[in-house]
Amino acid sequence: MDSSADIYLDVMLEFESSAPHVEETMFEGIVTLALKQLHGDVGAAMAVDLVMYNSGNLQGVLRVQESDLVKLWSALTLYGYYESQRCAFTVRKEPSDFIPPKEFRKLEEAELGGCG
Repeated sequence: MDSSADIYLDVMLEFESSAPHVEETMFEGIVTLALKQLHGDVGAAMAVDLVMYNSGNLQGVLRVQESDLVKLWSALTLYGYYESQRCAFTVRKEPSDFIPPKEFRKLEEAELGGCG
């Protein structure tokens, strides 16, 4: 696989006690904080896109270049506190199991016979 290929991670942010309301931009900020905490300014500058987000269950789909996957995954795994609250990211679907949103739409259209 090309090292510049996009990889998608389906992740969930969980809090030990009651979770604060986390808007989309806040979720992106927490991901950036995790990268900065482990990899410094270089990590914080890494190109990670939040392509889908559900504020109800704090679940998001992140897109990252394959060459940066290990850095992102390790930063999310080791991140443990947000504003003095214990928290953890869980990777819900591994890259090989995840269908990117664009591909999902193509699959959906094919199953509907092109209608929709």
